[in-house]
Amino acid sequence: MSNNTVRPSSIEGIKRLAKSIKRERGITHTLSLDEAARQGAFQNFRHAQNVLSARGSTPRARHGHTVYITSYWRDRDGRTRGRETLKLVLSRPWAGLVSRAELRHHRALRDFRGDAIDHLERQQDVTSQASARDQVCAAARALVFMDATGLRPTNQRHEAMAGSGVQLPGLDHWSVWKETSTEKLLVVDEPYAAAIRGLESQRETWAAGHGLHLRRTAWGGLYSPGDAVMELMSDSTDGVSLDTIVVALESLPDPLVSSAWPGESAPYAPVFVTPGRAVLKTRKRERPSPHDLLRPYRNSIGYGSMIGGLQRRPDARMPLDAHERVATLLKGVLAKSYERKGVYNRCDRIRCDLDDWVQREYKTSDLPAEQFNALYYGSLPEDAGRLTRVSAVACHADLDQVRELVTQHYPDCVPRRSLLRTLELAQGSLTALIAGKR
Repeated sequence: MSNNTVRPSSIEGIKRLAKSIKRERGITHTLSLDEAARQGAFQNFRHAQNVLSARGSTPRARHGHTVYITSYWRDRDGRTRGRETLKLVLSRPWAGLVSRAELRHHRALRDFRGDAIDHLERQQDVTSQASARDQVCAAARALVFMDATGLRPTNQRHEAMAGSGVQLPGLDHWSVWKETSTEKLLVVDEPYAAAIRGLESQRETWAAGHGLHLRRTAWGGLYSPGDAVMELMSDSTDGVSLDTIVVALESLPDPLVSSAWPGESAPYAPVFVTPGRAVLKTRKRERPSPHDLLRPYRNSIGYGSMIGGLQRRPDARMPLDAHERVATLLKGVLAKSYERKGVYNRCDRIRCDLDDWVQREYKTSDLPAEQFNALYYGSLPEDAGRLTRVSAVACHADLDQVRELVTQHYPDCVPRRSLLRTLELAQGSLTALIAGKR
């Protein structure tokens, strides 16, 4: 990220950026202040002082694009419910910061969809007001981060770690971001402060040994402000400028958190319609009731999950011997692929879905608890070995069998298509390994 992509919005931010510009260009402090101010859409530093003083130095006051973030919630019996909406004012519409496809690449955004040019809305209800506020604030922090830095979320986790299969000591709650103009990558690592106490030198040594530069920022971060620390990492010779990112982040106000909820709490119905949605020709539908979500629809049926809330599965049941075969195949792949997360995480997601489905397809009399517990989450093979280009071929074939059995025993429906898409992505990672690409 170059300095000319940073848009400081306070006097403090302008001064920090000016120092960076002065170092890079070798110009006087006065000239660097004026240049930093112009990047913030002011005529010069004096103009910035006058304008920001008149506005009370409110960082977001001059920005002009309103973005609403919404999450609906209902308790498990559906009797108590509501809506939580937060209003942000950013320099660009949300679609100027992140594409619909890129929303999937960050944990705080993956469950949201673009309802309108000014609205991101969580697709599924959560099970409490507190959870809804947490979800909305996490999404807001991600948008503010992108607005300040110009970075976008990406799934290039392997490349960002310099192709290493060994992780940074203490790595946790991490995400990868891309500078779109240069394709350079940045890792944001957000471990709990206590978890990496005493690991600082090991982390620095690991980063240096892999050609990466590690830098901590004082901004509260994306994952858990106040509990986790935010450290940035990029290629030490030709990576994203960490100085520039730190300047951009540390000119921001404190991250939004649900404990100091700044948004609107409203009834569940009627559905929330933003100004950007109101001008569209299509009328926005009301949220479906719990009964609607549970009823059979297009070869699928709803069910309640303790973790995920209301979900859907195929309206059919796969024979137990087919479940046992699929479980054996998945556990074999999982045992080999732990260090290749593009395979392991996706197969683990498939295992989780099928474990949910089978316990709703069969009664305890047909599938005793002991047999159920051992089916998908029993111990993995101990002699599986590591995943190599040779064993990846066999794993790919095993996942072909999983696809065949799932397709044979479940009707075409959204849940089945979603599971098969995850399977396709896991096989894509195996194909890349087989081809020696990464």
